[in-house]
Amino acid sequence: MSESNTAPRTPGWLSVANPASRFVLQGELPALAAAASALGFESDVGTNEARDNGQFALLWLGPDERLILAWQEGARQLAPRIANALAGHAHSLVDVTHRQVSRCVRGEGITELLNCGCPQDLDITQFAVDRCSRTLYNKAEIVLWRRGPNEFHVEIWRSYADYFERWLIEAAQDLPVSTL
Repeated sequence: MSESNTAPRTPGWLSVANPASRFVLQGELPALAAAASALGFESDVGTNEARDNGQFALLWLGPDERLILAWQEGARQLAPRIANALAGHAHSLVDVTHRQVSRCVRGEGITELLNCGCPQDLDITQFAVDRCSRTLYNKAEIVLWRRGPNEFHVEIWRSYADYFERWLIEAAQDLPVSTL
């Protein structure tokens, strides 16, 4: 029997995340705080924190950088909301929607599976729910956001998505991973 070059069947613990528009916002703290407020958050996110209010998610990527995810309905409202809030503030707001994609990884054993390729300690005592980080998964840069005890949201550049998925599926063959 010959080997097939087709992609392996996608397991139940790996799925495409909800559609979102993505923006990277850079600026000083007053600009970041103004944007957070305009998106409906009481305050800006802290170091390695993520927040989600159902329309928007705000993720800390660095001291002066945030990733904004605008879920379906929020995408249409983002531009007018944020334009007014950022008026008068030095900032950069770049639409990166077409650059990257999102994956949801959830299930029993998922932390151990992600740690096969991620150098960060993802144990829940070290990387709690609603923590996020720009990190690596093997050779691919990702943004990792813990949504629940056994659930992660992964932002990855589109060109590395297949590599990421195949690597996870391969690593899962040696670990007990089950769908929740």
